[in-house]
Amino acid sequence: MNHREIEGTIKKTKSQEWYIALAVEKEDNPFISNNRDKVGMDLGINKYAVLSDGSIIQNKHISKADRTKLKRLQRIISRRKKGSHKRRKAVLNYARKYEHTARIREDWLHKLSYNLVNSYSFIAYEELKVANMMKNHHLARSIGEESWGNFINYLQYKAESAGCVVVGVNPKDTSKTCSECGNIQDMLLSERTFHCQKCGMSKDRDLNASINILKRATSGQGGSHASGDIVSPSAMKADFVERGTIRVA
Repeated sequence: MNHREIEGTIKKTKSQEWYIALAVEKEDNPFISNNRDKVGMDLGINKYAVLSDGSIIQNKHISKADRTKLKRLQRIISRRKKGSHKRRKAVLNYARKYEHTARIREDWLHKLSYNLVNSYSFIAYEELKVANMMKNHHLARSIGEESWGNFINYLQYKAESAGCVVVGVNPKDTSKTCSECGNIQDMLLSERTFHCQKCGMSKDRDLNASINILKRATSGQGGSHASGDIVSPSAMKADFVERGTIRVA
């Protein structure tokens, strides 16, 4: 009997758990679009994302209880003598709690990305330079917790099998450009509504940006479905949509 060779890696985490990652080949199948709507997506911190059809994805922050627990475990580590058994045990307890918290976040991102690629045929996003954004010490922790890079990766590798295309665009001036007339004007980060000084259009800052993102990605293609109206994606499960707000369990 012939057997195929299996390639993989074995990994041990800081919490002393072992994982085996196996590499498998996947047959190339012809791409078939799911024929859903196209959408632009503006990622953020307070709201995880705002979509160009008006849907809002609320953020799932680390709970206050989990954050408090992690801080307490860090303080215990700092009080233990370096090299001691008690310090090693304290480090292990912290690692287990940290990984548990990270898995909750990762699970949420997997569910979100799965539902998005099955709800839209085309998703446009900003190619953010996260490393540069992390240099802002006031926002570094919040940006790091968002895991935007992982989220985009999940979207990309789930997209093809779901009949969806995921495209990144240049983020330059997407928040400063009027989605109606194309006028570009300066805006402070604290301003949450875009008021166009040229045509008078007034729209939520993030919604305006998401429409610009979609327009930039579909320039010349037509049929962008970009609007300020709230549209509940028809393909998304009822538990995930509530009055234009996507809720991930």
